[in-house]
Amino acid sequence: MKRAILLLLMLLGSVAYGDAIYTDEASFVSMLAPDYHNEVFAGWTWGNPLDSSQLTWDSPVVNGYSWTASSEDGLWSYVGALSTNNNKPLIFTFTGAPVTAVGGYFASTDVNGDVIAQDLIVMLSNGTIETINGTAFRGFTTDKPISSISFIPIQTPFANYPKIDFYVGTAVPEPTTVALMLMGLAGLGIARRRSK
Repeated sequence: MKRAILLLLMLLGSVAYGDAIYTDEASFVSMLAPDYHNEVFAGWTWGNPLDSSQLTWDSPVVNGYSWTASSEDGLWSYVGALSTNNNKPLIFTFTGAPVTAVGGYFASTDVNGDVIAQDLIVMLSNGTIETINGTAFRGFTTDKPISSISFIPIQTPFANYPKIDFYVGTAVPEPTTVALMLMGLAGLGIARRRSK
């Protein structure tokens, strides 16, 4: 019985930080390992480097993280953000180090890049789905690697273009999670010593 309880504590400690959604940037960043990358598309301007003739764009590798952005009607660059040429889904496929944390400022915009009160669906490869109206910060952590994140604008009579800048990295457990895991390991050690 004691062994089962201790194993349960260890299991809880090992998964407690996974599959969380954050609406606050500071709280999300506090859950990232120090080698994360914050992609703000520095130096990008209106239509440069992406002018809708590109269906995909491969990021440079930063701290081991890289990705491919794609959209079926082409990609477009704004000042400090990536978008699409049309109101079509924007997909990031992670190609570098395993990603267990991704988040950022995600927005629905009009053709000029101005935020509009339209819905944008954010969908992770693990099945997590969030809907954002206008613009908002969302951060996601999980204990299993995220292979992609998609941004799907809701079709309306008005043009709706996703506009993105984001963080990518590895999630780390909260201190309470680490403490639970250590308590479980210590308990397992004590139980083993008693049985000898």
